[in-house]
Amino acid sequence: MRRDLIVGPLGYDFPGRTQPVFTDHLVCVVARGHPRLTDGALGLDDLRALPHVVGRFTAAGSRRRPLEVTMEQQGLADRTVLVQVTSLLTLPFAVGGTGMCAFVPSRLARRCLDISIW
Repeated sequence: MRRDLIVGPLGYDFPGRTQPVFTDHLVCVVARGHPRLTDGALGLDDLRALPHVVGRFTAAGSRRRPLEVTMEQQGLADRTVLVQVTSLLTLPFAVGGTGMCAFVPSRLARRCLDISIW
């Protein structure tokens, strides 16, 4: 018997049975020392101005990601996307050493804090 397993974010309506494995929240990451950081934070105007790196997942099809829905609600629907990757794990590496930003799960961001890309 063949069994497939997808571990991914809720909101994509992947086929089959779903079960939460853990919960997390998204955080925005930028390169260490980014000039737009104020006390370690970015504002909505900063997020509008910064180019973004995003993850696009084939399995999600044409469905809008939960992050996109939230960004539209915050007036960030017209953000500039410069880079698309196919894995959440590559987002911090795409941002490191650049002026771009990306939204990643906080657990991933914490694990990348000590990597020299920041």
